[in-house]
Amino acid sequence: MPETALNFSMENTDRKTETSGPNETLGRASFWSNSDIRIWTAFGFAKFLIHILTWNAYGIFRDEFYFIACGRHLDWGYVDHAPMIGWLARLADILPGPAMFGLRLLPALAGGIKVMLVGWMTRELGGNRFAQCLAMLAFITAVVFLGADSMLSIVSFEQLFWIMCTCALVRILKDGNEKDWLWFGLFSGLALLTKHSVLIFGFSVTCALVLTPARKFFKSAWLYTGGIVALLLFLPNIIWQVVHDWPTVSFLRVLNQYVHSGIAPLEFMIGQVLYLTPFTLPLWLIGLIYFFTPSGRQFRVLGWTYIFTMAILILLRSKIYYSSPVYPPLFAAGATVLEGWLEQGRLRMLRPVAVAFLVIGGCLFAPIGVPCLPIETYRSYIGAFTRVVPNSQELRDLFADRFGWENQVKTAAGVYHSLTPEEKSRCKIFTGNYGEAAAVDFFGPDYDLPPALCGHLTYHFWGPGEPGIDMLIVYGIGIKKDGLLEVFNDVQPAAQIQHPYCALYENNLTVYVCRNPKQALAGLWPTLRNGF
Repeated sequence: MPETALNFSMENTDRKTETSGPNETLGRASFWSNSDIRIWTAFGFAKFLIHILTWNAYGIFRDEFYFIACGRHLDWGYVDHAPMIGWLARLADILPGPAMFGLRLLPALAGGIKVMLVGWMTRELGGNRFAQCLAMLAFITAVVFLGADSMLSIVSFEQLFWIMCTCALVRILKDGNEKDWLWFGLFSGLALLTKHSVLIFGFSVTCALVLTPARKFFKSAWLYTGGIVALLLFLPNIIWQVVHDWPTVSFLRVLNQYVHSGIAPLEFMIGQVLYLTPFTLPLWLIGLIYFFTPSGRQFRVLGWTYIFTMAILILLRSKIYYSSPVYPPLFAAGATVLEGWLEQGRLRMLRPVAVAFLVIGGCLFAPIGVPCLPIETYRSYIGAFTRVVPNSQELRDLFADRFGWENQVKTAAGVYHSLTPEEKSRCKIFTGNYGEAAAVDFFGPDYDLPPALCGHLTYHFWGPGEPGIDMLIVYGIGIKKDGLLEVFNDVQPAAQIQHPYCALYENNLTVYVCRNPKQALAGLWPTLRNGF
């Protein structure tokens, strides 16, 4: 379809309207426009409120227990993730009030800030007030952003820093101010300390610069200075990786082999539509097309960045939600183009229709990202969703992994306290994976339990504990009696863990009491990276 028919133009923003939009002639001073800030704050607060009102609906998520454990072992790196989330979990852990409120507060704040940045980005791309509201509404209603900010998660803060990088890039492309590469480098460094996948974003931006007139920035010393800033921030984590023999690389290799390999390219693309909700599809698709029209030439780097990022993620068979941070600029551009269309005559009456379309879609899909339904209803609701995208494991497990953890610990505690005092003094609890171990460490003090042992992920680095342990209570995913008998002379089943709403793989676990090891636990520890 020719561009004249689509009218992919933002020239309407050059007119003075009642919205007082971001005309090129207004300059940087308009950034602090009180009316715009009020709108961004209102939408940001709405996003924040969604998560605060639902913070206590279900329980603590598996990964949140683990992040708390990492926060209690502060370091510059962990086997399966960068260090930022451990630092944030430590902050949440020491905040006053219920522990879960602290875990929910930080991502809710991050979500509100992201919404405000989307509003700001829309204005920088030429959008007036309606466009800003539409882009922020699309962000708020998208399932992938609702789910990310409903709990303390790496992806919540990855999205935040990635979007901040994009905002810096927008300023660079719009104003040509080379010093803004310092901001890009700063935000990139923070993003790398949050999740290593931002390297894909950096590579995609580099390729996009090469393909556009923005390649001129390769002549700028400020671009390389920004790169040095990012590297210096990331350097402690690199050193940690070297000292520990690159454990994250090994982890990602295994993850790609056993998890990502099941996600086909077509399913990945269908998942994009569903995770963002089909109701936002027209908006971000218009935004993507706009970047490749003559009108969008100034910001074409953003379009190519999306293309390269998606291509890399498809080749890597990544999880579906990994692409989420590349969509905000598409929302911003699409909303600005749509605003221009709806400025024309009677089409202006369709503005409320566009808003209602996003709101209705958001309400229909919200239960997938926010714990706003009874768990029985949610399980039926998500069943229909995963029939369309069978490999969307992160959604199937998102809420199931918030149930059953204290029940696990309580069951293990019953077995532990059935031992004699002398047996307790030389007994520990060993679990099959990081979530089970972290739950023991979180709830354990309430049940007078010792710290957990686990060979999984970073727990393996924290070691077998003090010497003299010759007895274990063992349970968890993958734990079988035959495997335990290879290590212990006496293995007895003592209890069964059951819960109606927990993840299927965490249900019907047998708790074993293991005595008389065939060798000391300390000597056995190097072989227990994957459990018994």
